[in-house]
Amino acid sequence: MFSSSICTEEAMRATNYLEKQGLSVQHVHITTLKPFTDPLVLETLEKVSYGVITMENHSVIGGLGTLVGEVMLENMINKELIKIGINDEWTHGAAKPYLMKKYGIDALSLIKAVEKLIDDKFDATENELEAIRLEDYDRV
Repeated sequence: MFSSSICTEEAMRATNYLEKQGLSVQHVHITTLKPFTDPLVLETLEKVSYGVITMENHSVIGGLGTLVGEVMLENMINKELIKIGINDEWTHGAAKPYLMKKYGIDALSLIKAVEKLIDDKFDATENELEAIRLEDYDRV
């Protein structure tokens, strides 16, 4: 799982939840898209069992998902890629939590993508995910 920007907090919540359900997930936060040369990206992709999910708070066209897909193609990594982000559509402004839920870039949407990828159900709720705070990660 790769995330960037404000989606990283949501990815961390989802990762925490999924690991408590017994699923091993590697989450990598991407800080820079240009140049896209961090060797950790390829190292992570080479370990993938089920597939790859990218999560970003802007268009899925030409962003993090596209860059990860190019690395997969260049290195012949034949796994499913699910790109979570804003579809090619007009958006509007509002409060961050509302927009993240509306456009499917929240922790629950990420868990649903994982369910699709591994063909399993976790039945996560928004309340369970909201209870996971970033403070939990400060001790790791």
